[in-house]
Amino acid sequence: MSYFFNKNNKVDHSFLNNFKALPFNPPNLNNQKMDICMAASIGNYALVEEYILNNKASVNYKNKNGWTALMYSAQAGNIDVCKLLLMSGAIPEESNFAGKTPIDLAANWGHPSVMSLFKEEGETQT
Repeated sequence: MSYFFNKNNKVDHSFLNNFKALPFNPPNLNNQKMDICMAASIGNYALVEEYILNNKASVNYKNKNGWTALMYSAQAGNIDVCKLLLMSGAIPEESNFAGKTPIDLAANWGHPSVMSLFKEEGETQT
């Protein structure tokens, strides 16, 4: 059976009303402050660049989980943000509390282009 949208069909709002009645308040991302790590994780190049240019955050800042912006951008596969962070002095050899480096995270999450970027960066530094 297939369903087609029809403006004459009545919409059932019971699911939405039941969801609203649940005894919790879902988090509102608009009320959360976005730091350089969060900006890097979602690939917000402009905000990461703003943090760097205005000295609002160190490119090697570690959050409470021991992660840097480079780790988040590598895990997410945001190659442009990774390039920006590397050009700005991010240390690709840093590891988080679990001992994972940005290249490890890129490998674990299947981002070969980001892995290649880190390998090239390592070759130019030797």
